[in-house]
Amino acid sequence: MTNEFVKFLKDNGGSFRKATDEELEKLEKLSEIGLPDSFKKFLSENVLNDEVEYEDEYAFYGIDRMYEEIFDSIPGANIYPLGLLTFASTLDGDAICIDIHDKTYPVRQCSHSLLSDEEEICYYKKEQILYLNLTMRMLSRFLRCLQKAVLTDLWKL
Repeated sequence: MTNEFVKFLKDNGGSFRKATDEELEKLEKLSEIGLPDSFKKFLSENVLNDEVEYEDEYAFYGIDRMYEEIFDSIPGANIYPLGLLTFASTLDGDAICIDIHDKTYPVRQCSHSLLSDEEEICYYKKEQILYLNLTMRMLSRFLRCLQKAVLTDLWKL
């Protein structure tokens, strides 16, 4: 499958190189939070030189941008504690992620609008909008519900 993915990115304008020492350090940090060894090996040998856009809808990232999206950007920084590592996005900001808690490593799409720091966290129940009290207990409960209800399979690597 990795060869198919590389071919797909090359067919859409991507060019590759080996990771720099700085990028290898970032991959090591990503490994510490759960990036599978097989992905680490693949990424260390196949770094995108620039982002690759596909059909004006998706952007695929190199290591530096992945790292930035996972640790510094919304929704990536909000969802990586759930085991979702962002490697691409839709052009309107939804995160495209590898789910590292599922050993088949499905790819999931997570809406940026539901996880923005500026938005109040709310959900629907019996046709009412309910707002969460942001205690740790409530946030944890919300995240479990979010993982079950909001994240959708996009495709599998």
